[in-house]
Amino acid sequence: MLWKFSILSMMVLLACAQCSRAQECFTPKIYSEIGCKPVLEEEDGEESCPKRFDCDTVLGRKGNGCFFQGVAYNDGDEIPQNLTRSLCQASCLCRNGIITCASIECPDLFGPYMEGCIPQNSMDSCCPEEYVCAENDIEKLPKCYMNGNEYRAGESMYPERESCYTCICAEGFDNTTKLEENPHCSPVECGIELHSSDRVRTGCTPIYYKTPTCCPIGWRCPESSDAVIEGKEHTNEDPNMECTFGELKLKIGHKLSAANGSAVECQCSVPPMVTCIQAS
Repeated sequence: MLWKFSILSMMVLLACAQCSRAQECFTPKIYSEIGCKPVLEEEDGEESCPKRFDCDTVLGRKGNGCFFQGVAYNDGDEIPQNLTRSLCQASCLCRNGIITCASIECPDLFGPYMEGCIPQNSMDSCCPEEYVCAENDIEKLPKCYMNGNEYRAGESMYPERESCYTCICAEGFDNTTKLEENPHCSPVECGIELHSSDRVRTGCTPIYYKTPTCCPIGWRCPESSDAVIEGKEHTNEDPNMECTFGELKLKIGHKLSAANGSAVECQCSVPPMVTCIQAS
């Protein structure tokens, strides 16, 4: 099942990599997280950014089943721990259409742990696998540099300019390599289905801070007072190029009315879900 998600993520990243600098792919994070399939735009015979996503299977879920990374689970099924360990979640079960998990709590979360030691983190685990403490051993660890700071092999690094990536210092790390091409970096996993499967199931859409390419900061759920504000950008009559929000249908460029004076702006940009952005 892991390979299915890896292929999907690769498809999305490949699509974005083909965009020119003037046309970056601002792909909403939720699509890769819940396992939607990208439908790519074609420009001059070449595939570019996703123009929409096929989410029919995931968003059209019925009954008591669950989805995680695009894979269906029956009521009572356990999500394999190798898929949830890096998200610091364990014993994840599908119960009545909702995924419930036990949180893995690392000692580091509660303050400095084994002060003076270097934690040995990896990309696929939640907590450090071990610590290097002897001064002679620490001096032997390769160094990395990011954001003007020095790190030792095994330490986690967080790029300031790309907040939705995390990197692990390792021998051969090159901070001049693009993050999406760096083998020691990977996009942050939000675990949307693990933490908010009830929101996805009831038709809510994520609220992002400034850019839709990282983890949500909240959710916008359908309300009876919602209305569509038509825009001038719509030119496509393809019914697949519409966003659905509750009972509403929005064409590309159309927006949702603001909820109770909220500063969050929701617009149909990349169907089938409305993209909501909090700018400040």
